[in-house]
Amino acid sequence: MDTTGSGSIRECPQKPAPIAFLGGTLTVQISCCIDKRSSAELSEAINSMFRYYQNAAMCYAYFADVRIHADMDKTYDELSRARWFTRGWTLQELLAPRQIVLFASNWARIGTRFDYQSRLSQITRIEVEYLCGTSPLSAASISKRMSWAARRNTSRLEDAAYCLMGIFDVNMPLLYGEGKKAFRRLQEEIMKANPTDHTLFAWGRFVSHLSDRVDDPLQLQGLRPIQWDASKAADPLRGLFADSPADFWYSADLRPCRGTSVFYSLLTRDRAARMAYPTTAGAGVELELPVIPQTEAWACHWPNPKLVQLRHLRFALLLCETPRSIGPMVLVPLFPWGNDRYGRRNEPIEFPDPPGIEKCLWMRQYLKVEPRRHRDPQPGDFLIRLWGNTRSYEYSWRGYGREVTVTMNEGIVSAPSLPAAMGVVGDHLWVVCFRLNPADNMFGFGIFFLREKPPHEQPRQGSGRPLPMVGPVAVYLVPLLLDESTTEAATTSKGFTWVHKSNAEISRACFRRTMAFPEGLWKLNVDPFPRVEVRVTRIEIGPLPADIIDLVDITVT
Repeated sequence: MDTTGSGSIRECPQKPAPIAFLGGTLTVQISCCIDKRSSAELSEAINSMFRYYQNAAMCYAYFADVRIHADMDKTYDELSRARWFTRGWTLQELLAPRQIVLFASNWARIGTRFDYQSRLSQITRIEVEYLCGTSPLSAASISKRMSWAARRNTSRLEDAAYCLMGIFDVNMPLLYGEGKKAFRRLQEEIMKANPTDHTLFAWGRFVSHLSDRVDDPLQLQGLRPIQWDASKAADPLRGLFADSPADFWYSADLRPCRGTSVFYSLLTRDRAARMAYPTTAGAGVELELPVIPQTEAWACHWPNPKLVQLRHLRFALLLCETPRSIGPMVLVPLFPWGNDRYGRRNEPIEFPDPPGIEKCLWMRQYLKVEPRRHRDPQPGDFLIRLWGNTRSYEYSWRGYGREVTVTMNEGIVSAPSLPAAMGVVGDHLWVVCFRLNPADNMFGFGIFFLREKPPHEQPRQGSGRPLPMVGPVAVYLVPLLLDESTTEAATTSKGFTWVHKSNAEISRACFRRTMAFPEGLWKLNVDPFPRVEVRVTRIEIGPLPADIIDLVDITVT
């Protein structure tokens, strides 16, 4: 083994090392070398390294920074601070061998792993049963094994993943230069081999509530501004996979729920299930998880333009527990982005009232979780912000026309070409739908938007063509039938004609307003509709007249 404590495999020593052994002296010539010039040999050796240690009759660990003292407490103190316990590669050297003897810097024998099992357990946070081999490593949860490496370092970023392949009994090709992607590939292989162990996703620092949740009633109504925070604007949304073993420092006590096998047994027999086990899809993971029927408001900080937008996140329940809990107790807040995608941060929540496994089966929903691909609003876009009691009214939105792209979870409506964004009716039309009240599944209303043509002649740039201009925003309110089961195209009730949402048109609007710009406000308070307030603010994001976005604030109370 390494004689300096700084690397796992080094150049062979020039002379043999005498070792005190069973009252005599054993001379050992260290001659384990790998030709790193051969990628095939290097890959084979690293993929087989755990097995090499496992099959050895005896292994020796040399501590260059530990001396034998007359007072053994000093020796133990130096041992606890030894570099050997901070390196990634030495984790498998500690766990894989059947027998291991520890030696100090002068090759004096310290003792065996069995002799100091309690002290080694305190130093490494690894339970005695796994240190001494009375329990196989596979009996430890994924998060527990990851936590053993959480405070260990490697000289190369990729080795943080490669040094753990044997601990998890997986193999994969080595691709030095891929950086953090290596740890993601490791987690993908672990997920394939252990698809029911949700502790793989239970990383981060546990909190009682989210750090950036919004629960101020005035802020929820849009009556008190939320201060924009540059640090939160730069905070990315991550996927279900962690960035490094360090993310698992707080997850050592987690284990799969005792009823997880029942959950997946029932799920595999459920024809309504889209998939039985988690699977990778592009940069994300697709899976079915129990979702808690509650929402919280979260403040999303846009970097450009500098705006704060309320979004309503969801809570997925991971099927893992601690020895102190009964049932699943790890909630992962899922932050919406893009279309039907979610990201997460490193703030899991301990759920105080875990449901039973059978209930989890009926709470499950299909989810796709992946790191957020950031996108700033582009010229001509709408950016929607919803305030007030929108959670109770179950809003949704859609776009109409060949030039419209709607990113629902981020409230962005885009027209890829400016001419279409300049007000050609039908080519840039979008709608936000609300239920009339939380208990009404039949009636609702839609707030339609489109851009009208510019009201005046476009200015010219020198003697060239006119500069493109963006016309004002027109707002319409249309009574809607939201019940998917009804076959009626329209019905008259409550003093209004309600049209099925699939046949909704602005010609059916009962109220209309062309908004002034750069800022216009429209308040509507008519029975049986709730109070609706729409504010449209035009924001410049570039030097040209067409470099604008329209910020649309909708408040429903």
